Amino acid sequence: MNAFKELRRIIEEMGGAWQIAGELEQFKQDSLYISEHWGELLSQYSNKWIAVLQSKVIASADRLSDLMSAVPERDRVFTAVKFMDTDPKPLILMAV
Repeated sequence: MNAFKELRRIIEEMGGAWQIAGELEQFKQDSLYISEHWGELLSQYSNKWIAVLQSKVIASADRLSDLMSAVPERDRVFTAVKFMDTDPKPLILMAV
């Protein structure tokens, strides 16, 4: 099977291009939800992993593997996941 046919099969398996576009838009909104509600989420879920879907925390856990086990398999691809770190490490980016 060539790569184009395989890609088409995967897209169709995921519900088609429009479905994927909608899921990606929801992922973007869920990521914004985490940013906009950071303080509130941090106080409620400090040092835990959270999974957000449709602007709701659908699961939380101490370990990422436990969190992913709690998220329904059909939702894992497009669920926003974040560790609510109370002591984040600064990142230094260098232009090359």
